[in-house]
Amino acid sequence: QVGSDAQSYDVETRIMLRNALFVFERRGGWIDDTPANHAMYARLLYRAARITDAVLAARRAVTSDPEDFETWNFIAAMQLQVGNLKHAEKAYARSLEINQDQSEIKKQRTQLINELTSRSRDKIH
Repeated sequence: QVGSDAQSYDVETRIMLRNALFVFERRGGWIDDTPANHAMYARLLYRAARITDAVLAARRAVTSDPEDFETWNFIAAMQLQVGNLKHAEKAYARSLEINQDQSEIKKQRTQLINELTSRSRDKIH
């Protein structure tokens, strides 16, 4: 409910976040180098529609904490948004290696694999 109620403010929120991130980065943009901080920073960047930067920050988070399956799922979701299905599938696969008890992620990965297989067959024909 909160998400749908906030949609009318999305543009304004993104502009405010972009401005805040710009000021933060111009002043040095330093955060403690922890996986949790990088994961949160990635989500802020994503909300500001800076997906490439968000992916980089999320990757930094999982480099420091490769067992963070939630951030792997976040990476997969961002990769899906930019159309990078192979990277999305790999991120989902890594997440499921860490935590197999994710029925929705399993379903999404299966759909993704089916889509990749279908596209591969289409290229052959």
